[in-house]
Amino acid sequence: MESDDDREQGKQQRCGGCGAVSPATQTNYTLISPKHAWRMVIESLPTGRREPAWYCPKCWERQKRRSALGR
Repeated sequence: MESDDDREQGKQQRCGGCGAVSPATQTNYTLISPKHAWRMVIESLPTGRREPAWYCPKCWERQKRRSALGR
């Protein structure tokens, strides 16, 4: 199993929706490109803390629809 350190070195993230691992890139900015279409949002946790969450293209579309519906 891949560790968080391994993903950081290869610039990979885990999808906050389905858990998929992003493609390896040189920087996280590359994930947001039209080629990869991953998105990052800052989410508020129940504890009040805010942290980044990455979404693969499929989960990002679902997340956008939920947000538009106010869920």
